[in-house]
Amino acid sequence: MYEECLEEFAEFFAKNRRFISGREMEPILNKHLGTAAEQAVFLKFLDTPQGRERLGKMIREKVLGRGEAVKKFEMGQLVMTRGVNDLVADDTEFAKLVSESMARHARGDWGDLGEEDKKENELSLREGFRLLSAYEKPPLPKIWIITEADRSVTTVLFPSEY
Repeated sequence: MYEECLEEFAEFFAKNRRFISGREMEPILNKHLGTAAEQAVFLKFLDTPQGRERLGKMIREKVLGRGEAVKKFEMGQLVMTRGVNDLVADDTEFAKLVSESMARHARGDWGDLGEEDKKENELSLREGFRLLSAYEKPPLPKIWIITEADRSVTTVLFPSEY
């Protein structure tokens, strides 16, 4: 039953290019998980590394299944800081910026970096170092996306949170 919820959440992301809000989750949870207790257990699962990785994998499969450009590297577990998460939940335009930026980062489009930093990322891809992208779409706040050298985690954050 978790799989059905995860599938619908991933489909939502692939279609809308943003994460699903709590209000939008309710009908899916009610459809697949009858009781409030079952829903609470599922939401706790989603908050674990295993739950986030499973959802992230499904999202990647859905997005790549739509014929979009293949990613250049593994992004590992996808996480965001509390500040980014809170704004994603409150602002659909910012949520779109985050999801579009994550897709660009995965394709090796480093966004609003200078040429030297972009060259550094290309070296980091070949040598297995940490990757950094920056994206800005005024009037929305600038975000950074950092993938760790071991490719285990990719974090979306505000520069002020570094």
